Amino acid sequence: MTYEKALEFLQTKSEPGSILELETITCLLAELGNPHLNRRFIHIAGTSGKGSTCAFLSSILLAAGYKTGLYSSPVVLNFNERIQVNGVNISNDALARLVSSIAGAAERIVSHGCRKPTFFELTTALAFLYFRERNCDITVLETGLGGRLDATNVIKTPLVSAITNIGLDHTDVLGDTIEQIAGEKAGIIKENGTVVLYTQSETVHKIISDSCRRNAASLKIAPVDKAVITRSSLDGLSFQYGCFSGLELAAAGSYQVKNAAMAVSIAKALMDKGLDINAASVKKGLKSTRWPGRFEVMQKNPVVIVDGAHNPQKTEALMESLKALFPLKKISFVVGILSDKDHIAVLNLAAPQAKRFYAISPPIDRAFDALDLASEIKSITNLPVSAHASVHSALDRALRDALPEDIICIFGSLYQVGEVFKYFGRT
Repeated sequence: MTYEKALEFLQTKSEPGSILELETITCLLAELGNPHLNRRFIHIAGTSGKGSTCAFLSSILLAAGYKTGLYSSPVVLNFNERIQVNGVNISNDALARLVSSIAGAAERIVSHGCRKPTFFELTTALAFLYFRERNCDITVLETGLGGRLDATNVIKTPLVSAITNIGLDHTDVLGDTIEQIAGEKAGIIKENGTVVLYTQSETVHKIISDSCRRNAASLKIAPVDKAVITRSSLDGLSFQYGCFSGLELAAAGSYQVKNAAMAVSIAKALMDKGLDINAASVKKGLKSTRWPGRFEVMQKNPVVIVDGAHNPQKTEALMESLKALFPLKKISFVVGILSDKDHIAVLNLAAPQAKRFYAISPPIDRAFDALDLASEIKSITNLPVSAHASVHSALDRALRDALPEDIICIFGSLYQVGEVFKYFGRT
């Protein structure tokens, strides 16, 4: 099987959509020899910040000398980036070879009466196979959707289960209240496990702590609000957190400090379990982390920033970061959103800081139409608005309109980040 055929298989031979249950992934992994068993994992769920937290943590573990696997989603630049060992993407050859094995296993379980696996289930199986093949010391797993019935939750008790910031997203699947969503995220908590929880509302805290009590799991709160930024610029920032001082990030967005602090809290929990991690590896790991599409500066004069913020919670964090760096500036926003997101709330958060809007449609079937998005923007603001057929045409126009001192920010979906990178020749 070639690499191209392997990707085609994952995308076209899978069950469409997201189906939340563990029976099919369990059957598929059993057919593949249960590659997820007898491995060491850190399992991370949450609404916002889990991908960045995973990236920071895997970089810390690598700096500490551990062979580290990382499984994340969605795709930003290249499918292979979802599965990494020591910061290096799975190779095309390894992917094709392992998908060939998975294709046979999937066919066999369907013949035995199992449902056809979804794209995410197939990809999760691929990740587990690769991490076993590479004999990773530790693997950082990001949940795909929710937690309780997410395919990654087939693992046994991990070293740490971590839950980042929880908010309203994927309400059509996970429930339309914070309580319901928190309950789904709490599903990753295992018996006698260790849980690290991002500082949350009292409601969420109670749901998570109750789940820990039922599972005899220990709960550690990550006081991320106590992280203090000591330097901030377009080239990165410095902060201190608890007993860790002089921590540096290459990312400019102030919201990443809380995600990095969450990773430090998880690392501290691992240190308490006897893992060989120290302050030097924490510092080195954080500083070396690169995570595309999260407050990424593409150019200066005019400044162009791309960010994957796609829900109200993430958009609020993005706006706070922009305001911290550019307190007296209005921003030209290039925005594209998926149709199943709360676009009105997202737009209302951006409007007070906006100079003008350029509406686009992310390059995915679930995209909200650019013309409809432009109409919604016009309904909430009198600022200039234009609709564009592509990221490229919107950026052409935005850069043509911009003065050297202006700020342009592209946000609304991770699915358009790749197009932004192509525009600036950064693929």
